Amino acid sequence: MKTCFVRGVFFLALFAPCFAQVQSPNNEPLRRQSDSRPQSYEKARSESALSGVSQRRGMIPFKKHVTREQKKLLAPDISDLQRYAVFLSQPNTGLIKLFPDLDCEENAVIVHADETCLKAIPMSGFYSFREKEYTNSHLSDIRLKNDILITDGLLTQGILVALGDVPLETVSLSSRGMKFLTEFVPETNGGEAIKQTREIIKGINSDEYYYRKALFARENTTYALRLVAYRGNIVQMFRGLPYDLLAGDERDDLTVTFRVVRKDSAGNLTILWKELARKDAPKIKFPKRGRKSV
Repeated sequence: MKTCFVRGVFFLALFAPCFAQVQSPNNEPLRRQSDSRPQSYEKARSESALSGVSQRRGMIPFKKHVTREQKKLLAPDISDLQRYAVFLSQPNTGLIKLFPDLDCEENAVIVHADETCLKAIPMSGFYSFREKEYTNSHLSDIRLKNDILITDGLLTQGILVALGDVPLETVSLSSRGMKFLTEFVPETNGGEAIKQTREIIKGINSDEYYYRKALFARENTTYALRLVAYRGNIVQMFRGLPYDLLAGDERDDLTVTFRVVRKDSAGNLTILWKELARKDAPKIKFPKRGRKSV
């Protein structure tokens, strides 16, 4: 049994994952039939993470190796790079591919031997706009699961909104649908942050837009994301040595907009994105507790 303790703040993983608990704009569940886990499991997983207990017992921070061939598969198509060359010449923009999360990333030192996972590209379903790179699931700003875009990284408060079929280059902080994101004030008290999380999981209507933790990934649709990566430390023990899950990660308050410009038959997405705002994230405060075993 591993021992987990946190210096300064508790192990806060907001909605990991949350897509089973949110609903579509017409109040239909977002959960796919292929996901047989009951909703009560997802709710328990989310709330236990908030209270400091990880449901991913094998979580460790080391990144898996990506081969040269896999990097080529992850690289954007030349035609897309040429098409968006002018846009990409601007600072803080990017073009990425995002592949579906196949549940092969639960533990970086355990290799899933089934054929699907052996062919899967490590970290290809998780992306950090803050770091501008593919990353582990617990440090991601966005991930793709069952055709759904989800924001549920560790110690984060994320909010997604679909802006519709609008050109990405026209979106700014003052655009329609952005007001709720720009005016959102993240709670720094642990209990209040949990309440905020539950409200966003249910979905919030504001100015004819719907804000939530997860949204269907639709081609030719532009989205916006407000991602608050709270500052803190999450320390775990691995083979007798402590390590911080958040070490080296940019803990920022980020607003980004992105557009799904391509969606292939396998469900892989090509995403064009740009950063709209960035500032230091606050530190969240929880009551002090002793060690926890997970």
